[in-house]
Amino acid sequence: MRYWVALLLLTSNLAQAQQYTLDTTPNPKVENNTYVSDPTHILEQGTVTTINLLLDSIERNTTAQVAVVMLPSIGDADVVEFSQSLFEKWGIGQRNKDNGLLILFVQDQRTIRFHTGYGLEGVLPDITCKRIQQEFMVPYFKKEDINKGMLEGVKVVGKILTDPESTNEIYDSSPRSKKFLFLTIVVVSFLYGLVLIAVFANSWKDKKFKQTPEAPNVTISVGWWLSLYLVIPAAFFFYHNTLFISSLNFLFRFYLLLVLFFVERFVRILLLAQPFANSEKHHELYNYFQRQKGYWKGLSFLFPIPLIAFYFFLLARAKTYRNKPRTCKNCGNLSEKLSEQEDDIALNTGQQTEEKVKSVDYDVWKCKSCGSLEILCYINADTKYTACQKCAFVTSSLSERRTLTPATYSNEGAGEEEYICTYCGHHHIVPFVIAKLVESSSSSGGSSDSSSSFGGGDSGGGGASSSW
Repeated sequence: MRYWVALLLLTSNLAQAQQYTLDTTPNPKVENNTYVSDPTHILEQGTVTTINLLLDSIERNTTAQVAVVMLPSIGDADVVEFSQSLFEKWGIGQRNKDNGLLILFVQDQRTIRFHTGYGLEGVLPDITCKRIQQEFMVPYFKKEDINKGMLEGVKVVGKILTDPESTNEIYDSSPRSKKFLFLTIVVVSFLYGLVLIAVFANSWKDKKFKQTPEAPNVTISVGWWLSLYLVIPAAFFFYHNTLFISSLNFLFRFYLLLVLFFVERFVRILLLAQPFANSEKHHELYNYFQRQKGYWKGLSFLFPIPLIAFYFFLLARAKTYRNKPRTCKNCGNLSEKLSEQEDDIALNTGQQTEEKVKSVDYDVWKCKSCGSLEILCYINADTKYTACQKCAFVTSSLSERRTLTPATYSNEGAGEEEYICTYCGHHHIVPFVIAKLVESSSSSGGSSDSSSSFGGGDSGGGGASSSW
C-alpha cells in the first residue's frame, strides 16, 4: 500500500514539474538563436533541426518570424490567452511589421494553436490557419505521429509566407500597416491644418494679399492661396488614404508636396522682383531679398533639399542688386561705389561706429560727373545692437543683466537689463519680470522587456486552434 502511495505521489510531482508557465518556457532565440522551444523533447532532434532550418529560411527571405513551442502542459491556463501573453513577451515578428506567428503545441490538452501577429492576419487569416491544422497536422497527431504533423504544418506555412504575393502583403498591406498609415495621415493633416490657419490669419492681418507700390511683396490672391494650400493638400490626404503604402512612403510624398509649394513661392519671388529690377530700384530689391533670407534660412533646416540652394541663390541675387551701378539722382549720369576705406570720409563718426560694431553697413555712391554722394544703409538683421535712445545710432548693446528680486514658487521675481551705447556712452535701464519657479514632476514610464531577441512584434489575437 505504501509503495502505491509513493508511486502516486512521484507521478503527481513529475506531472506537476512538466507544467510550464510564461516565465519557465524557454525562449529559443535567447538560448541559442533558433526557433523551436521543446524543453521536454516531444519532437525528435532531427525534426527540430529541420524545422529550425525552414524557419530560418523564412525569416531571411520574408523577415517574418515563426516560433514553434512544444509543451507537455500549461496547467489550467487557456491556450489562447497563454499564446497571446507568450507572443507579447517574446515579441515575435519585426517591430514595424508585426509579421510574427506562434505555433503552440500543448500535449496534455491535445491542442495545436496558431497565433498570428497583426501583419500576418491578411496572409494567414483564421480560416487558413484552421485549414492547415485540420488537413496537414491533426490527421498525423491522431496517429500519434507528432513529428510528421508538425513538420508538414510548418512546410505549408513556409510555402504561404514565401509566396511572392504573400510576401508583398507582409510588407505593405497588412491591417496593422493600413491602420498606422491612416493614423499618420490624420496626425499630419491635423498639424498641417493648425499651421495653415495660423499662416492665413497672419497673412490677412499683415495685408500680404495686397501689392504695395513701394517694394514687391510675395503677393498671392486669396483664391489662389486657398486653392494651393487648402484644396490641393485636402485632395492629397484623401487620395493617399485609399492607397496601400507605408507611412514612410506617405511622409516622403508629403515632403515632395511641401517642396512643390516652396518652388512655387520661389518662382513667384523672382517674377515679382523683375519689374522693380527693370526700374533700377536696386536698393529696394536688396532689402527685399534680405527680408526673405530669414524665411529660407529657417526652412532650410527642415527641408534642406532644395531649399539650401534657394537660400544661397537669393543671397547671391541680393548681392548682385546691391552692387549694380546706379544713376545719379542729381545729373542722371552713372555713379560708382566707393571702397570701404574711401566711404569712411563721407560718413560721420556715429555711422563709422555702426560699421565698426557691424550693426549697420553703409554704401557710398559717388557720381562720376557732378561728384554728388548717395549714402545707402543696410541694417544687419543678426546684430545684437539696438538703436540708442539718445544718439539714435544702432550702437547700444546689453552690458549687464541683474536680478533684483529672485523668483519663488509663489511669487514672480524682478530684474533689470543695462544697455550702454558704444558711441555716446549713454546708459539705459530696462526692467523685466522673472517667472515664478515651477516644481518639476518626475514620472517613471513602463519599461519593455529588452531580453527578447525576436523582432519586437505584436499580435491582436488572430489565429486558430484545433484539438483531437
